[in-house]
Amino acid sequence: MKSRMHGVTDRPIETDPDAPAIALLQGSTRLEAVSGPPAINASFAECRTLVHKVSPDVCLIVWPEGTCPIGWTQIHDRFVVDEIRNLPSERIRSILQKAEAAFAEPLVSLAQEARNPMLISTFVRDLKEDSGSTELPPTNSALLIDPNEGIQWRRDKSILAPFVESDPCRGLFGMDLFMQSEFRAGSTSDRSFFEIPVCGQRNPNSGERTVSQSREIAAVVTICFENMFSEFVRSQVEAVEKQVAGGRLLLNMSNNADSMRSQGIDMHSATHFFRAVENRVPVLASSNCGSSLWIGSSGRVVERGRAGTGMVLIAMPVVEKRFAPFRFVGNLWPLSCAIVVLAWGLGSVGNVLRHFRIQ
Repeated sequence: MKSRMHGVTDRPIETDPDAPAIALLQGSTRLEAVSGPPAINASFAECRTLVHKVSPDVCLIVWPEGTCPIGWTQIHDRFVVDEIRNLPSERIRSILQKAEAAFAEPLVSLAQEARNPMLISTFVRDLKEDSGSTELPPTNSALLIDPNEGIQWRRDKSILAPFVESDPCRGLFGMDLFMQSEFRAGSTSDRSFFEIPVCGQRNPNSGERTVSQSREIAAVVTICFENMFSEFVRSQVEAVEKQVAGGRLLLNMSNNADSMRSQGIDMHSATHFFRAVENRVPVLASSNCGSSLWIGSSGRVVERGRAGTGMVLIAMPVVEKRFAPFRFVGNLWPLSCAIVVLAWGLGSVGNVLRHFRIQ
């Protein structure tokens, strides 16, 4: 490992030249174009342009949330439409496999263009056991796409933004009071992480990488403002520790378009520092409307993108297991502080009341 001066901290920051290089895309979305199909298409075109600037030796390219208009439809094992229900089982399986490959082809072609695995946020529809399930709202999902193996991993956003992705008052008085729910929450049983192998240089002749399987890194993924919920993130990191022997890091994919006219972007960015410190893991955040961030496990900024500028931030974080006391203490410390403040407040009110009673 070697130290260097970088970022806004004016302190030496350690980076690991042997760590996986992860490319974080950052959009340049403007205030006048933050929503609707034209903005999404413009963000998609910009990210595709940025992807071609990334070296083929990086291990992963992370797209911001809400920048890919190409959705995916996943066909589950027990889904069979009425038109083919009476065909032989092998024939049905072949038809469904071809259909699923056709659904995935546009996304896989993006990874093939980049010649790198990509983590993309898009909407996913599920075709399950009965045809009525096709009318379910889609999920806001993160997909890990390998240029050779296709879609390898999926995680659905489980905490939806109220009044943006869901109507918290839905069903009250038998109607949707504010909006029709655009997305549905994912299942908590979904795996929230995937493993990133530390990959070496690409062979110029065969195009294959040299991969070290001895240092595997688990990436815990949160979508948009999910990382603001500390207990949720801690539970995901703890699940990784039980299943993966190697290091871990946090990846966040954000859009922040709905917060551009407020301090919401800055408040959201601030939560990345808390998640890094309390879990003692690096945090890498890819943002479409804000700044992409590379934060060390100590909470120091290693690299920050310039807001409003389309760019690629290359992160090579130090990923190692570190003791995180806050995760073992949990909310005991803030609860203790809250109790002390509450006791002090009640004591002050009591003193004021006694003062008036004496007078």
